[in-house]
Formats: sequence, structure tokens, C-alpha cells
Amino acid sequence: MTREEELALIEASKKEPGAFRPLYQKYYGQILGYVAKKIGNTALAEEITSDVFFKALTKINLFRPSGHSISPWLYKIALNEIRMHFRKTKKENFLFDRNTLVEPLHLFEVPGDHEVLERLEKILLKQKEKDLTLLELRFYQGLKFEEVGQVLGMTHENAKKKTYRLLEKLRTELMEKV
Repeated sequence: MTREEELALIEASKKEPGAFRPLYQKYYGQILGYVAKKIGNTALAEEITSDVFFKALTKINLFRPSGHSISPWLYKIALNEIRMHFRKTKKENFLFDRNTLVEPLHLFEVPGDHEVLERLEKILLKQKEKDLTLLELRFYQGLKFEEVGQVLGMTHENAKKKTYRLLEKLRTELMEKV
């Protein structure tokens, strides 16, 4: 689906909710994967993802495309729903688990042994939630800097700078302890 087709579906959805279906079909798996990784419970992730799409459909009039995909807007709604879930349940937001820590080790040019994973986990757990979300959206979800910026309410230049500064900070902390 091209951006123009997506924008046409968004406009049509404002008048006829059924027109939202192709957008739902295109992004459901992507958003569900994101929510499931954050929540760690498939059934609950499906429920939250349903809430995300319900809110997106009922608030479609608030979406301002400015030439961009609806994807960052859906991620932003998902992130808000996840935060609301953690506030309601008073659970700590657990972003990374040991299995997903192995994925970004190439960013630090460090072998993926057990000791390194433990250090990386400790370092990551000390970071701010917004910084961890930035890394997750960029490297785990594969969003472009422009999309990451939209989700987090910053320019794409700022998202890029913050990402590389954070990576350098993490790399430095990880190497200090090697």
C-alpha cells in the first residue's frame, strides 16, 4: 500500500469506519508484536492491541498525517496504552529481557557471552524509560528516525542525535567494565 493509498484510507475512515479495515490488517501484527514484547503476555497483548486500534479508529479525526504513515501514530497510542497498563497494575515497565538483549550486541561490537549480557542488562536497567523506548523503536521495531521522532514527540534530527549519543554512552559504560 502506498502512502497516498494509506492517506486516502485514513480520510475515508473519517466518514466510514469500515474503510479502516485495510489499515488494521496492515499494522495489526506489527503493533501486536510491539505490545507483546513489552507486556510479555500474548492474551493481554491482544487485548491492549485491540484497544489501540479502537482508539485509533475513534480518534481518526485527530490524526494529522503531514505526509507520513499512520504507523508512528499507532505506536504512540500503543506506548500510551502500555504505560496505562503498567500504571494500573503498578508493575514495573520491563523493556528488555535476556533473550532480546542478544539482538543489539552488534551495536556495541561486543561478543554475546553471559557476562557481557549481565553487564548490558544492568546498564540498560539504569537508563530512562524514554531512552530505552527510543532504542526499542529504532532497533527492535525498525522504525526510521523520522517515525521514532513522531512517536516520542521530537524532531527526527533530535531522535537521531539522542540515539547515537545514547549508544555511545552505553558502549562506553559497557567497555569500562570489560
